[in-house]
Amino acid sequence: MEIKFYNQNAVDKKKYSVIIPLYEGKLVLVKHEERDTLELPGGHIEKGETAEMAAKRELYEESGATSFELTYLCDYSVERDGDLNYGSVFMAAINKFGDLPNFEMEDKILVEEIPSNLTYPEIQGEFIKRYLVKSGEKFEFKGEKI
Repeated sequence: MEIKFYNQNAVDKKKYSVIIPLYEGKLVLVKHEERDTLELPGGHIEKGETAEMAAKRELYEESGATSFELTYLCDYSVERDGDLNYGSVFMAAINKFGDLPNFEMEDKILVEEIPSNLTYPEIQGEFIKRYLVKSGEKFEFKGEKI
């Protein structure tokens, strides 16, 4: 597997938006109803959506975030077993949560440490390591963009 990072909007064939969200210095992860692992909010970019529109929709649908500041970080590609997919990575500073919508997520979890049970550790773990730093007892964004 190989992950590559690209400058802003470098890729036209994006299929996914992934969000690295923080709330009060904690990383927000979500738990899918059919898995025992945790993951970053995100998902497919639907027809007629931009990557940013998909990120906003997915963040709300998967975490219940109703007020947040979203910032684009980069585009990425993942090549695994000859399959190449592209997406965008965003960071979100969440101000407020509403109820968790009744979609595919069972819960949102606020974590102070990166858990070992990530759904996609080799991909999402790389995004987290690249863009977050632990400062005292809280996470902060590194502020690093490509």
